Amino acid sequence: MISDDTHSACDQVRAWRRAAYTYLRRYAAIGWTMRLGEDGWNLTTPPALNDLPPSKRLRKHARQEAERLSLAHQYLLCPLTTATAVAAGAHLREDRHTHAQTQAGRPNVVDTAGITPPTPFGFVCWQDPCGIGYNLGGAPILACHWGRLPRQEGTWLAWWADGRATLHAIKTTDPAARQDKPWARAASTVGWWTHIGPLYYDYQQLLRPHDLSKAPGKTRHDKADQTDPSSEEGIAAPDVALIYTTVATWQLLNDSATVHLTEYPPSPAEATADLTAGLTPRPLTLAAFPNQP
Repeated sequence: MISDDTHSACDQVRAWRRAAYTYLRRYAAIGWTMRLGEDGWNLTTPPALNDLPPSKRLRKHARQEAERLSLAHQYLLCPLTTATAVAAGAHLREDRHTHAQTQAGRPNVVDTAGITPPTPFGFVCWQDPCGIGYNLGGAPILACHWGRLPRQEGTWLAWWADGRATLHAIKTTDPAARQDKPWARAASTVGWWTHIGPLYYDYQQLLRPHDLSKAPGKTRHDKADQTDPSSEEGIAAPDVALIYTTVATWQLLNDSATVHLTEYPPSPAEATADLTAGLTPRPLTLAAFPNQP
């Protein structure tokens, strides 16, 4: 949960970015590799990594995700702006999603209405204890980072859940069955669980341009993005909601006429903490509505 005090909240976002970066740099690939071969487990990675051997693919993905976080401009949406983003995302989904799938003739399409990220690389936190949704373990989704991929592959997104709530769910949901899994025993042996910090790397997706006017038999031109182009499967409803809420968040962060966007440079202490973690200190933008109490 993010503090109600503005400066404390900004510092907390910076601390979360450092924790996420450290997790990706040092520990993520260890846990992901241990889960290789587990029934029903899969980690989505950018298409450029798909031809690599599994363990190498996961290690490289972790390094690239850490790099995206290192380049990210930081954003914080206040509670009212968060609620607005959730409502706007739901409206965008209701208004455009089914039509986009019909026009494309495939289920793995979302319509972003031409909305683009405010920066090529970003890390946003939503100032609401309930986040913008929940993962499969019931933990709230609190943050998202994104980054532009090379060679016009699109924009990569990854959402982060409440780490402690996720860890609690993992440890309390059918613990006997969980301990029967080799990866769980290995994780306990090396102490991997202790490295899950305030955020848990939860869900990933690729958005890349997809011109519906080029679909066979389609004449109307709509702006849409094709998600996970290596798969023809549909997107689960909770995941669709995350995508549209994040797109609506981008729209708010691009709308300086309606939203009050205030940039806060890091304090000397926070800048030092960033440098110690291996990160370049970067400003943070707070999104709020004018005259908000």
